[in-house]
Amino acid sequence: MLEYSLRELTRRWKRTLITVSGYFAAVTFLCILLTAITGAGRASGAILSSTGTHFIAYTPVCEGGSCPTTILDPEHEGFYVASARTRLMNNSMLATIKTLPSVADAAPFLLFRIRNNEGTASYSIGGLDPEASVATAKNCCAPGDVTEGRFLLPGDDNAVMLEASYATSARLNLNDIVTIGTGAYTVIGIVEPGVRPAKADVYMTIIAAEKIIAPRIQGDFLDNSSLFMIESKSSHLHNRAMADVRRVMGSEALLSSYNCYQPAAKADTITKRGADLAALLVYICIIIFSLQSQLHSVTERKHEIGIVTAIGWSRRDIASQIVYESLIQAFAGWLAGVTVSTSIVALIRLLSPDAAVDFMPEVYVISFILALSSGAIAGLIPGLAAANKKPAECLRKY
Repeated sequence: MLEYSLRELTRRWKRTLITVSGYFAAVTFLCILLTAITGAGRASGAILSSTGTHFIAYTPVCEGGSCPTTILDPEHEGFYVASARTRLMNNSMLATIKTLPSVADAAPFLLFRIRNNEGTASYSIGGLDPEASVATAKNCCAPGDVTEGRFLLPGDDNAVMLEASYATSARLNLNDIVTIGTGAYTVIGIVEPGVRPAKADVYMTIIAAEKIIAPRIQGDFLDNSSLFMIESKSSHLHNRAMADVRRVMGSEALLSSYNCYQPAAKADTITKRGADLAALLVYICIIIFSLQSQLHSVTERKHEIGIVTAIGWSRRDIASQIVYESLIQAFAGWLAGVTVSTSIVALIRLLSPDAAVDFMPEVYVISFILALSSGAIAGLIPGLAAANKKPAECLRKY
């Protein structure tokens, strides 16, 4: 059947060329469209999937004598998140949170409201782990937020960073010496992190913060945090991450997050569905075009179909030949379309290296499946229609 199909396609080369050109145009358009949409979707998806994925978790202050720690000056000092008083949590719980499948990273933070001398205004100190951490960068501050000086490094236990607005109001500058508690600390950086849930006036290492806070409280203190900074794996998993963390920490835990993860997840989903819809529309167009072409071909060949049926060809033989013809045309059009679309993508990358397009093997696999499946459908329907016609009817109506 394959040999007869090739002969028929060669004999009617004009119609063959028209049909192959249709597949060629459709596949070229499909590959370029999917490459552009998928490339843009990946670029925007990387941003959208990580938008609003940070949150903090803490527990409210305990009542009565059940607290393992007591603040010596509760009227002016204490652990706070915004205006809410909080209690310390052991970092062993943080290790469990890090293992959750919905959590990408988690980090400790000591946030303490302090005042140095009687009559002075209170301010907050934040003790963080200066090791690189996504959770710290998203919830608190990062090297990119430094406007002057540098970011804290491991071992900077006698140095601090100041939040920009606090530095301005306190009239402090880079390299100034500030006294906190009984210690003197050098200002090594000014940071402007913007709106972050774990925000302080003065940032320092956890070790430095523990030294300042320890004389101001009674009870267990070391290896504890006042809040946990957490980064979920994506905006799509953010709700699940918060639920998982709440399950680990208990029902009394309070979580604070920004709701921008919800529109980000929705926008990411819309972008991905747009690519699927575009592929579906092109697929439908390919089927309609190829089906129409094959139906015209069968109509023109009624007389020939009647003859081969009369000399002994089975219905299966007739249907198989038409399906083979359709598949060959679909493959030829796909091959030409892939070649041209690949060249266009290469040219775009050459002229505009920053363009969100790249060679994506999955696009060519998808286009191959769509082209061949549409060719099979377009050949099978007319093939079955032709095979079911009686020879006498085909000869008489020709």
